[in-house]
Amino acid sequence: MTCHEGHFAIENISFYDDAKVGTELTAEFDWKRRGLYIGPTFDTLDVGLQDDFEKYLQERGINESVANFIPEYCAYKEQQVFFLNKSTCPYTNHDDPGIHEVVG
Repeated sequence: MTCHEGHFAIENISFYDDAKVGTELTAEFDWKRRGLYIGPTFDTLDVGLQDDFEKYLQERGINESVANFIPEYCAYKEQQVFFLNKSTCPYTNHDDPGIHEVVG
């Protein structure tokens, strides 16, 4: 599923017997995911099935507001990591409140 301009675009739907296969971000589980059949692309499924799945997501709160929230939250988190790295990096000039220059 991708998010573009406040709308979700579903690319594929996969079912896993074990939820960890779909959620764990380790090499072991990545290898397991690669070995599984991911099914047809979403847009090749019957239109009725596509509509039903979109309704299923909406009933669970996966809608346009979530689609708008995700990129905003990602940008926020990226800035937090950026500022954390600037404040903890020993190679920057911490006295300068603007652009941190490399100290050499």
